[in-house]
Amino acid sequence: MSQQRILVYGQLIETDDLPIAVTNLMSPGRLKGMNFSVSSVDSMYVSGGSCLLPDGIIVIEDETKTLIVPTSSFAASYTIMYQLEDTTTLGGSPALLTLINGYLRQENLTNSTILGWISYPGGAVPLNSSMFIQPSYVRVSPQIKEFDYRFNAPMASAIRTEGVVENNKTIPYKIPVADLGVTSSTSISVGTSARVISATILPTVDVLNDPANPYYAVIELKKGTDVLFSYDTRNPLVPIPNTIPPKSYGLVAGTQTALNKNTSLQAEYFVFTTEHLTLEITEHGNVPSQVAEIVLMLESPATLGTWKESTVLLTNEWAERWAYQGSGTLTTPVSYSLYFPFIISSTGQPRKLVSRLHVDFNCSVAFAILVGGNTIALGSAANTGTLLTREYNVPSSSSITWTAGKTAYIQVTITAEPSRGASFAYVGLTNEPTPFPLFA
Repeated sequence: MSQQRILVYGQLIETDDLPIAVTNLMSPGRLKGMNFSVSSVDSMYVSGGSCLLPDGIIVIEDETKTLIVPTSSFAASYTIMYQLEDTTTLGGSPALLTLINGYLRQENLTNSTILGWISYPGGAVPLNSSMFIQPSYVRVSPQIKEFDYRFNAPMASAIRTEGVVENNKTIPYKIPVADLGVTSSTSISVGTSARVISATILPTVDVLNDPANPYYAVIELKKGTDVLFSYDTRNPLVPIPNTIPPKSYGLVAGTQTALNKNTSLQAEYFVFTTEHLTLEITEHGNVPSQVAEIVLMLESPATLGTWKESTVLLTNEWAERWAYQGSGTLTTPVSYSLYFPFIISSTGQPRKLVSRLHVDFNCSVAFAILVGGNTIALGSAANTGTLLTREYNVPSSSSITWTAGKTAYIQVTITAEPSRGASFAYVGLTNEPTPFPLFA
């Protein structure tokens, strides 16, 4: 007995009743066995087992079948399936084990059940088990587009590398400028990492110019010996790129005036607990008792030189974004890694990683799985242009053991130039292998 087809025969119900009932309970697919293995350089085995056809007929094979697979210099894809045509022959006809060119989908078939696929690389290489892809065994309720693990924005369970800045804010620091003498200075410390964004002069009194001895001041903001800002009140202010354009006039009572930023200013200047900014003022002429106050806008904690995390809305979908906040004068890419822990299930190795993401220009994202001290590289994405879904197959390896109950990790590595980054709506794993995208 090589094949049985179970229909219900000789019972007190119509022959069609049971298959109809089965099709309302279960989706077509493998029930047991029917596994692929290599027979020779151009042939393969399909072990005995059972499968359910779309019309509710169960096919049971107790023998191993052999199929010839074309192996040529050209890459090719194949679908292996059982096909049963309707017939008027008494007792019916056998379901045929068939190899078809291309990747077929089960939902597009009405008289056949897919056992799996072959992805042949070409080059006339011999068949190898790594070329075989087989779907999971049939379930009472189909779940092929369900995730076994899913991490949604804002990725609360992700393990973050140290150094990510969250909830940074802009803090104003007001420094009164009194009569400090001809050349005097004062220093401040914000007590934490901070970045200088801008400085503004807020005059508080009229400047009375004596034609014989006119007043002017040279104001410098320094970090050590480095001059961050410099302004001579006799000069008109010059608009500064990437900042709010300042007024085009000098020191006038009651008027907010921005400091002129000289070319020595670098965006990576920080203020730390052990470092100070020095405000140095050199006054000339008829010095008033009080000139103004200086307002420094400091970003604290400082995002520059590290990574900033934020939640963003992209085409009506929320995503978590990581962006490198390096100096705009630098172009060397910097990498940052996230780790998503998951528990290995009783089904063993996950078969696909799926992520919905947006990757900036001059940025790339690489996915890998870490299990038992091994790193399994999956693939990468770069310059996606929009929020889209990417899927990566998880390759099998006999040298890697997937032990149920242990922890493994999805590793996401973002490599970006300054002001670039990547956003993720979700990262997920599924145990359903397919040679085509699940979410096409």
